[in-house]
Amino acid sequence: MPNEKASQSIPFRMSDEDFERTARNQRSQITALADRLDSGGTLDDRIEHALVVLALRKLAESIPLTQKGKQGPSPKMCPGTEALCYAMNRIVRSHSHGEALVEIADRFGISEVAVAKGIKPYRQAAFAIIGTADPGNRMRKQPK
Repeated sequence: MPNEKASQSIPFRMSDEDFERTARNQRSQITALADRLDSGGTLDDRIEHALVVLALRKLAESIPLTQKGKQGPSPKMCPGTEALCYAMNRIVRSHSHGEALVEIADRFGISEVAVAKGIKPYRQAAFAIIGTADPGNRMRKQPK
């Protein structure tokens, strides 16, 4: 088992310039070691061996045992703009409520429910910009 005392940090203060110089030196040494290993080289001494072992252990510890609640970044949908697209699809292109939602959802790779919830506060204003009332969620009658 590694020495517990060695893993405890010892607080001391150094100037910002000295800290930066030390950090750059450490980065340079670790990068050089990684480059050497990447090109087929070997570890030269016990310090390098200990550094690699420590890095691998820290990497192993960083792997989560459970999934996060949400996977991936949130979609970058502007609900006001998409409410206007929804309104245009409903009025100009005579799409049903569902068709208009599916078109937006497909563009962002999200569910129709997420789109509907996102644009709901902006729908009335979007239809007002177009100059017509929101037909609601019912099907539009196709012209004969």
